[in-house]
Amino acid sequence: MRRALAVVLLALVACGCQAAADGALRLPGRTVQLQVAPDNLATLWAVTSAGTYRSPDGGHTWFRVARIRTGWVTFTPTGSLFADGSRELLLAAPSGSGGFHGRLRAPAPFLSVSSPWYLSGRVYALDSTGGLWHSHDGGRHWRRSPGHGLPAGASDLVAAASHRGKPDVLYVGDGAGGVYVSFDSGARFERVARVNATSVAATPGWFGLLLIAGPDGLYRSSDSGRTLTRIPGVHGVQALALDPWNWRVAYATTTTGQLLRSFDGGEVWSPQAAGQGT
Repeated sequence: MRRALAVVLLALVACGCQAAADGALRLPGRTVQLQVAPDNLATLWAVTSAGTYRSPDGGHTWFRVARIRTGWVTFTPTGSLFADGSRELLLAAPSGSGGFHGRLRAPAPFLSVSSPWYLSGRVYALDSTGGLWHSHDGGRHWRRSPGHGLPAGASDLVAAASHRGKPDVLYVGDGAGGVYVSFDSGARFERVARVNATSVAATPGWFGLLLIAGPDGLYRSSDSGRTLTRIPGVHGVQALALDPWNWRVAYATTTTGQLLRSFDGGEVWSPQAAGQGT
């Protein structure tokens, strides 16, 4: 029995995750970005201060993908695409196994990248000066987007596919400046929420659903941020993610490293605990 317990503890240390005294699951480090991969397994990805990790089982076990300290991940037809603040984009397999297998040249230092739908090849990026870029071939070639109305301090970019062939919808968090939205694939932005925003999440599964986290709390909107409902009892959220296939499933990480989960699109949250399914 003791030997089995020691093996479990060593496995937890190796993957960088642990369960708290209350049974809640923890992240390997302070979370910079949280993402749900658009695969059949709904693999959970976390870019943390300790590196980039992926979890195939809803946060119970984590496997290191790379030792980058900061960065952003999105998904394209050819795999996983990472931005780390440099003029290079890193490529990895869709599963994240095997580490990086290629590099792409970026026209500027990219802070964040986001794809509205991983099979389309469309990718959007924010550079270190707040400029917006777009690619239609998975990040191999880039063109500058107009981005009229986009704030200079923009950092958190989320792209969601619109319905019926309409342009993509882009959301941008600007810290204390609020949340901005573009309904024309980044040509023009308007501010829709005047709240401190450190993380935003959207999904192609429900046009208009938006989650916003910041020092003031967690907010939910069903009309692209024009009206907000504050979620009671949820504080200290660092990063958010919505499942691209199922809008009801959402994840959040807190400043204490706790992993939260929602089954109703972000209205009710509870800690993801050891022993729970994905």
